[in-house]
Amino acid sequence: PDGTLLVTAPEMHKLQRFSREGVLIGEYGEFGTTAGRFRLPTGIAMSGDIIWVVETGNHRIQKLKLGN
Repeated sequence: PDGTLLVTAPEMHKLQRFSREGVLIGEYGEFGTTAGRFRLPTGIAMSGDIIWVVETGNHRIQKLKLGN
């Protein structure tokens, strides 16, 4: 809703947020297997304030709350 774009950065094991102009404005996560950490995140889906992240390396889907 705010016009930013959330993308996966699989090789960096992060999610990145970009402005409408394409400027990187934030990153979330790091390599790991615990909650909030990623191993090759390859997909994102959103529903309201919930973000679902598909991780190829950890063979799981994480549920995250937007803003956390």
